[in-house]
Amino acid sequence: MIYSSISMFRFCSYLCHSSSPSSPPTCHVCRLTCLCEICPALVEFVLESNSLQPECAVPLAAMLKRFRKLVRISLRDNRLGGRFFRPLAQALAQSSVLAANLSFTALSARDLRELFSFLPVSNIACLNINYNNINDLAAKAIVSSLQRDATRLQALQMQACFTSVTAFTEFITALHTMKLQHIDVSRNPFHHSHFVPLCSALSATTSTVETLIMPAPPPIDNHLHEFSLQLTLQESLELYRAIINNPRLRLLDIRHHSLYFTVRHLMSTQAHCRVRVSGMRLESLNDAVALVL
Repeated sequence: MIYSSISMFRFCSYLCHSSSPSSPPTCHVCRLTCLCEICPALVEFVLESNSLQPECAVPLAAMLKRFRKLVRISLRDNRLGGRFFRPLAQALAQSSVLAANLSFTALSARDLRELFSFLPVSNIACLNINYNNINDLAAKAIVSSLQRDATRLQALQMQACFTSVTAFTEFITALHTMKLQHIDVSRNPFHHSHFVPLCSALSATTSTVETLIMPAPPPIDNHLHEFSLQLTLQESLELYRAIINNPRLRLLDIRHHSLYFTVRHLMSTQAHCRVRVSGMRLESLNDAVALVL
C-alpha cells in the first residue's frame, strides 16, 4: 500500500527502547528504507534521541539517497560522528534537503570539515550543528566553505561548538565575507578581542547578517558566567555604530553581557534593529550606569 498523503515521520526516543542484542538500532534504521516506497511524498523525517551509534550513519546515508522529496531532516541527539560519517555527509549534500539538524550528534572536528567540504554543492539553507566540536582547523574549513559563491546556506546554529578562542576568532573575523543571514553562536568563548572584528564585520557593506544571536550563558546564583563580558565604553559605542551602519540587521541578542546604559538607550532608538535584553543588574561606572543584557 502506498501512503501518498503522508508527509512527515517522527521517531523520537523509540529505536533505543525497542532494540535488543538480536535487533540493534542499525537493523531498525535499515528497515526504515521501506518508507521510500510506501511514502513517496515524505518531506520531513525526524529521528531524534534514539541512541544511534556511528555505524548507523551508513544505512541513513542509503536511505537519504532514496528519499526524492525530503526537505527537512533532524538526527538530533544521536552519536553519528566517526569513521562512518563521511557517507552520510555526502548523501546530505546530494539530497534535496533544505534544513538539517545535526545538533548533539558527537561530530568531531574532522566530521565537520567533511560536512562543510560538501556544503557548497548541497541545497541546504538551514543547518544546526549545536554542541559539536569545532577546533582551529575545522573553523578554517568552515569559513572557506561559507565564502564560496555556490554555498546556499543562510542560517547556521553553532551553540557551544568552538573549542578555543582562536577558532571562534577565525569565524567572527570572516562574517562579512559570507552570505549568512541568521547566525546563532551562543555559549561560545567570547573575548574582548572579538568585538573589534565583530563590529567591523557587521558594519561592512558586504554584510548580509540580519539576525545575530550571541548571548553568554545565564548567571548562576547571581554570578556571571566566565564567557560574560563587561564591555568597555569604547566597545559599547563600536557595537552601537555597527547597528547604525547595518540597516539589514534586525535582531541582536547580547544577553548576559554588560554594556553602558547610555549606549543601551541609544541602541533602543534604532527602529530597524531590536536589541534583545534580559534581567538587569546595575553598577556604578564613573558617570555612567552599566546594564546587564
